[in-house]
Amino acid sequence: MTVSPSRRRFLNTTLGVSAMALTATPFITQAGATTATASSAASAADSSDTLTIALGQLAVADQWQDNAAQCSHLIQQAAQQGADLLIMPEAILAADIGDPECVRRSAQPLDGPFMQQMLKATLQVPLTVVFTLYVPADAQRVGNVQVALRQGRIVATYHKLHLYDAFTMQESQSVEPGKTLPPIFDVAGMKVGMMTCYDLRFPEEAKSLALRGAELIVLPAAWVRGPNKERHWETLIAARALDTTCFVAAVSECGPHTIGCSMVADPMGLVVARAGETPTLVTARISRQRLAQARKALPVLTNGRFKAPELA
Repeated sequence: MTVSPSRRRFLNTTLGVSAMALTATPFITQAGATTATASSAASAADSSDTLTIALGQLAVADQWQDNAAQCSHLIQQAAQQGADLLIMPEAILAADIGDPECVRRSAQPLDGPFMQQMLKATLQVPLTVVFTLYVPADAQRVGNVQVALRQGRIVATYHKLHLYDAFTMQESQSVEPGKTLPPIFDVAGMKVGMMTCYDLRFPEEAKSLALRGAELIVLPAAWVRGPNKERHWETLIAARALDTTCFVAAVSECGPHTIGCSMVADPMGLVVARAGETPTLVTARISRQRLAQARKALPVLTNGRFKAPELA
């Protein structure tokens, strides 16, 4: 991205940050994988000020064993690339859009064989791993539960609030909604809030996380293809970043019915890393210095006149 002299002067005077701090430097690390550093300011910052995020984009197979193997490989890749945090898609146990019973049939408890394999894969790596899976709830429905794993244990869980009863889908037929606000957990000194897929369309949830201290919002998803859906995805990611002045890291499955296009937006809504439509691992380095600069320039969290959102 080329920054004009007038744009550079605006950025320097308005944000107190060089224009280069708002640009990404992409390069190819493997077939179809684009990696980006969030900014040159992040590169120059002390390592304690930065967090390296890996976006593990995959096509979910219909057998959990195949998905466990894919995920274990991504965990090792992300660790080798020095990531602090790996985000993978929503519902990675199994997927078959042509089989409505797949969701219920594939569900496993949080101490089931899939999770045991994931916990084992994280045991020896200095890495936090986030994804969602379906867990049994009752005879008719399952729960869509996001988990954060670190060194062989679960450090946070979130039961998806907003179910995708939109367009041609009816997620509530097989999934029960959560009843509590998502938690915030710590990764390398940064406060991380959890959202899942369709939650992205509800700014109140993101604002609630930011007002409770979140600096980064992670969003595993299986964003379904359709007219303008890629545009919705990127627009909403940027909007939630701007609503909250948080970094937003969103990872979608890239199967035949989902878009991929995983990305990271910075607190000013700029996309600083993105993937295409195929399986890949993308990394981005984000900076607390950049977060502080954005919140000083755009203090929406303190300027707001509304009460903090509450769960109905």
